[in-house]
Amino acid sequence: MPLQHSDTVVQAERELRLSAAVLHSLLSDACLAPEARFRVSSALNNVQSAGHRLARHSGPFAALPFDILAEIFKLWTAADTRPDDPIRNLQLDYAALWVSDTDAYLESDVIACLLARARTLDVHWRMPAENLPLDVAFEDTVLPLLIAHMPLLEEVAFDGVVAPDDQKLLANSIKILTLCPRVRTIDLHFVPFCLLDPPALSRVETFNTRLKLTGDQLSEIATSWPTLHTLTVSHILSPVPVEFRCLRTLRNRDASIFPCFLSPASLPRLETVEICNSTFAYDAFVTFIEGKAGWASIRTLSVVAADWSTPQTVALSSFLGLMSDFPNARTLRFQGFAASTVRDFYRFWAQYPSLAATIESLQHVQCRFCVTAATALFCFLEARNHDTSGFLSRVHSVEVKQDGEVDLSRSLFPVWMQPRLQQLVDRVVVDAAAPLTFARVSSKWE
Repeated sequence: MPLQHSDTVVQAERELRLSAAVLHSLLSDACLAPEARFRVSSALNNVQSAGHRLARHSGPFAALPFDILAEIFKLWTAADTRPDDPIRNLQLDYAALWVSDTDAYLESDVIACLLARARTLDVHWRMPAENLPLDVAFEDTVLPLLIAHMPLLEEVAFDGVVAPDDQKLLANSIKILTLCPRVRTIDLHFVPFCLLDPPALSRVETFNTRLKLTGDQLSEIATSWPTLHTLTVSHILSPVPVEFRCLRTLRNRDASIFPCFLSPASLPRLETVEICNSTFAYDAFVTFIEGKAGWASIRTLSVVAADWSTPQTVALSSFLGLMSDFPNARTLRFQGFAASTVRDFYRFWAQYPSLAATIESLQHVQCRFCVTAATALFCFLEARNHDTSGFLSRVHSVEVKQDGEVDLSRSLFPVWMQPRLQQLVDRVVVDAAAPLTFARVSSKWE
C-alpha cells in the first residue's frame, strides 16, 4: 500500500531503519544457512536502496515489495519466537502480508489485525461437552469479533462455535459479516442463519448450514444471492416456492427442500444432487422428479448413508430406477455405506446391467469394502462391459476413497483387487488407507 510522503515520511523512515536493523541482526547469526544469508543480504540491499531514494525524493513512497517483507518477518520469527515490540508493530502495520495463525489464545489487537487482513477465515472452536454453557450470551462468544470490518474476507467457515438461540439473537437484531463485501463462501455449521444479513453479502456463491431454515429464509437466500452455485442445507420448514437460476450443486439429505421447486425451470443449471437413503428423502425425491421432463442438466446423483437414528431406509438399488429421468447423468456417488450394502447393490446391478444406462463413473467415499463387496463390483463391471446391445455406456472410472475413516483391520478395499478392476476400467483410484489411519492403528499395536 503506497504511503504518502506528506503524511507518513517519518513513519517510512522508521520502518526502513527497523527493517535494516532486523536484517543486520540476521546476518550476524552464525547459524544462518548460506542460501538464507544470500536472501537476507539481497533484502538488505533493497532496504538500503529504498532509504536512499526516500532521502533524495519528496514524492510518494512505495512500501517494500511483499516478498521482501515476508522474507524479513519469516526469518526473524524463525530466529526469535518472541520479537520485541517495535518489530511486532512493524509486522502489524503491513496490510499486504497474508498470515495464518493457529493458537489457543490471541491478544485482541492481533485478532483485529488478522480479521482486517484475512482472506480466508476458519473458526474452529473446541470445548469439552461438559463445559458447554447452557445459556450463552452473544458477547461471551467469538461471534462479536465478526462484526469487524473485513474488506478482504472471501471465505468464512465455523466449526463447534457456541451461539445463543435464535430468539435472543432476533430480539437484539445482531448481525455479523455486514462489513465483508467480498465474501463468496459461508459455512455456518451450527451458527444461526439469523445472524446474517443476506442483502449485505450479495457475492455469496457457496453456502452451507447444518441448522434448519424456514421457507422465508430460503427465499431470502434465493433473492439476495443471485450467483449462488452451491447450496447445502439440513432441513426446510414450511417450504415456499423459490428459484435458483445459477445453482449447480444442491445438497439436502432429507430432501425437504424439493417442494420449494415447482418445476425443472426453477433449477435450470442444476448438475449435482445429494440426498440420503432414508424412506422420507427417497419419497420426496421421487415426488420431485416424477412426471416432470426437463432434468437434462443433472449429471451427478450422490446418495449418502442415513445416520443410525433414521427409522427406515431404502435399498441403494431403488435409486437405479430413477436414473432414466436424468438422460445426461454420468456419475453415481455413494458415501458412508456398509460393506454389505455395497455388496448387495452391485449384486443386484450385475443382474440388471441395463439400469442407469448412461452412468460412466462410480465414486465411493468412506464406504466400507470387504472382499465380497469388491468382487460384486468387479462382476457388475464385467457384466456391463459384456453388453453388446450398444445402448449402454461403458464405465470408465471407479473411485474408492476411504480417507482414513475406516478401521484398518477390516472393511478396507482389498488393494489386490485394483489390478482386476483396471482390466475393465480405464481409470481406477483407490485410496484405502490414508496416513492418519496407519498412525491411529500403529498406536494401538505399540
